[in-house]
Amino acid sequence: MARRIAPRFLWIPGGGILLGVALIALTASNAMLLWPRMHEAVVLIDQTHARVSPAPMADTAFVLREAESVTMTAEHEDFILIRTGGGLSGWVARANLGAVVPPVVGGR
Repeated sequence: MARRIAPRFLWIPGGGILLGVALIALTASNAMLLWPRMHEAVVLIDQTHARVSPAPMADTAFVLREAESVTMTAEHEDFILIRTGGGLSGWVARANLGAVVPPVVGGR
């Protein structure tokens, strides 16, 4: 339709395609940068026990300090498997962790 209206505006369809590709690339790069942060959490309670299995009465593997950053690797019921910066892994109650990037609830 642009060709019929004015032949001098022939660049508009190509420019629209180029703009669309640039926006898709921007979105993809933003998602790649945000992906690692989606699995980060912060310990909310001091002296949080990381357990060897996802059970409240399981043995304590190590103790976490408040505000320590951890990586969430798996989840089971009310427990999340975490990995510390030092490479230690253990199960922590979900209530004792706060996600750095909160999950989207209800599509908002």
